[in-house]
Amino acid sequence: TPEDVLLLVEVSDSSRDVDRLWKIPLYARAAIQEVWLVDLSDDTLTVYRDPSADGHRTIRAPRRGEWVGLLASPGREIAVADVLD
Repeated sequence: TPEDVLLLVEVSDSSRDVDRLWKIPLYARAAIQEVWLVDLSDDTLTVYRDPSADGHRTIRAPRRGEWVGLLASPGREIAVADVLD
């Protein structure tokens, strides 16, 4: 169930548009609290949080050299470069 999902990571290569325009909004409507979209073709990470019926209210695109925390594990951070490599 959505309550059991601590972090959903979607890895995208050729399906980027489907992931951003279709899957991510579905995850928001299902109340998935945190979704990461790893876009291999653009070498980017997008973090989606605060789900609502209209989508995630908080969207952040941290870059290489930055760190991103996990909602489900406060105080723990992961290097963006580690996610993208």
